Amino acid sequence: MVRTEKVRLFYYSDLLFRPLGQNRIRRSHKRRDYLVNLEYIMGWIARFYLENGDDIFMQEWKIALEEFLKDWKIRNDVVGALVCGSYITGNPSKRSDIDVHILLSDDVEWRERGNRIINGFLIEYFVNPPKQIRRYFQEDFQDHRTMSMVQFITGMTLFDKTGIITEIKVEAQKWIKKDYKELNEIVTQNLIILL
Repeated sequence: MVRTEKVRLFYYSDLLFRPLGQNRIRRSHKRRDYLVNLEYIMGWIARFYLENGDDIFMQEWKIALEEFLKDWKIRNDVVGALVCGSYITGNPSKRSDIDVHILLSDDVEWRERGNRIINGFLIEYFVNPPKQIRRYFQEDFQDHRTMSMVQFITGMTLFDKTGIITEIKVEAQKWIKKDYKELNEIVTQNLIILL
């Protein structure tokens, strides 16, 4: 059961008092007393202070991230994790999510992508073996994009059991520095192989 308490507020947003689960909102028209979900409120307050530069709540997203990673860290098939995006580059907004790449061992054949809300923060996660990350680099290069490479170059390593995150970051640097003339050679070589 989610903990709720009565709080007195003078300014409010309808979003702030959105009911979650079986919680109901009780409002007194005379005094503006509300029964609210504290977990939702704290997430909203943390984002407000984050947007407004108050360092008190700057670490709240890290607590949510640690909670998310707790189960992933103990798995035998997980070798590393990296967080990237606006929380790392320093310009998150109240609509920002926390982007996490979880790397699996090379012998794993499954992948996963999903979203979870923890402590009011949306965590978007991507679970892949390193060979898939390398494919993303190649595909992005061929499409003249740098998104996957930039995520790894600017991302912050959370844990790296085998050194694969460091290796992938170095490879991302190499891909981003490649000249697109090399692309024509790669495409030509692939066509020759196919023929």
